[in-house]
Amino acid sequence: IGGTFSRLLYIFKLVWETQPILLIFMLLMTIYNGVMPLVGTFISAHLLDRVVQSFTSDVNLVIPLVLQFGFLFLNTLTDSLYNMVIRITGENVTNHVKNKIMQKAKTVDLASFDMPDFYERLENANREAGVRPVNILRSSFDLVSRVISMVSYFTVLGVVIRVLPKSSIIFFIGFLAFTLLNAIVSFRFRRKNFLFMFRRSKD
Repeated sequence: IGGTFSRLLYIFKLVWETQPILLIFMLLMTIYNGVMPLVGTFISAHLLDRVVQSFTSDVNLVIPLVLQFGFLFLNTLTDSLYNMVIRITGENVTNHVKNKIMQKAKTVDLASFDMPDFYERLENANREAGVRPVNILRSSFDLVSRVISMVSYFTVLGVVIRVLPKSSIIFFIGFLAFTLLNAIVSFRFRRKNFLFMFRRSKD
């Protein structure tokens, strides 16, 4: 865990050195992406309530439909903007890291390039510079967004679950167990993929 956080902080530092405003934007989008699913749920619930009420009484559906459309449009717009910023960040970080690699390569003697350990690190850094730092950063921010969403939903469910039957609680616990199992399997195979690439690079 300590090694993971130290590397994560180093990646934060790399992006901050490249362009601080991009990192700030990604942090703001993390909070936005964590809160918006719950907002969307409330908007959809309000629309469904109005639709059900329209069968028995004269209810205006224009405002709920406008809210739903506005929410979907805003999500599409922000997703496009976020993906664009991620691409720009990736290009900037790639240039920054490759520049650091070239500066480092100038300071070592030629014999170092014949050493497998050194050349392995150099090749891994050069190959992964354009993809790995931004992907790790994006995955970390996505994880934080999911935690924010989960806490928000748990808060709402904590209120709702008091009036639900016991079968709903069992389903809820089963859902959490399945999510945890999925995370474990994903981590295991991603780790195997990383170790395969890392060990084969020397060869």
